[in-house]
Amino acid sequence: DLHRANIGERYWYVKLDSIPDSCEYKSKIKKWIDKLVEFMNAGTGIHLYGEHGSGKTAASNILLKCCIASGFSGLYSTANELRHGISDKVKFDDFEDYSERVRNVDLLVLDDTNVDNALSKQIISDVLKARNNKKKATIFISNGDRESVRAFLGEDIWNSLRESTIPTE
Repeated sequence: DLHRANIGERYWYVKLDSIPDSCEYKSKIKKWIDKLVEFMNAGTGIHLYGEHGSGKTAASNILLKCCIASGFSGLYSTANELRHGISDKVKFDDFEDYSERVRNVDLLVLDDTNVDNALSKQIISDVLKARNNKKKATIFISNGDRESVRAFLGEDIWNSLRESTIPTE
């Protein structure tokens, strides 16, 4: 269900065809979709990074919808929603709180990760490590080029991403 996965209405009807062929990461998106079950079972996600407005969020929602259509659970969250949901102990539903949901959902899309907040970075690091340990796939979205993203996120988060995602530019 798109509502339960927190997919914005803007992305409900976005399809892979809407991403221009000139987009550098489109081939990696196609490969991930083609091997969706294999990547999901291995806990392998994607790290989308690039300039603001380059279609990273649309691409991530396409992947999330493909996972849901294939019977996997999924959730879209921004880094600020993640921090708020965990630090304020928000209930996700009658059965799980937000902290449990982001750690246990089959695919987590984590967007707007360029946060300049120590608590947010610690929460992101903790969630990534927990998901990596459970072999749960994560799509991680950052603005900027590879080196600026690495410097901004820090080595702890960067190493967690290297262990569990396919990098794209």
